[in-house]
Amino acid sequence: MSLTLPNISLPANTWVEIYAASGITVGTKILLQNLGNTNVRLTTKATIPIAGDGFKRVANGQQAVNEAGSTGEWVFSPIVDGEINVSEDGS
Repeated sequence: MSLTLPNISLPANTWVEIYAASGITVGTKILLQNLGNTNVRLTTKATIPIAGDGFKRVANGQQAVNEAGSTGEWVFSPIVDGEINVSEDGS
């Protein structure tokens, strides 16, 4: 089991790259939990997402797991600030 990392704050309407914010090595399979009060958008992409890119919606309290080998993971909290926690997923 990996250590619990500090929570990551998400400024409203700003894409945040999860690997850079958490210090987890790019490509590592991660577990994300949405701790905020609003849905967040999660996108797998090497560069910052642009209008029209797809995303997964992660509701408050829900978790999401990405695929190992990811080139980048971005999260976005629309309208209000959000908060997530991430850890390396050992499954």
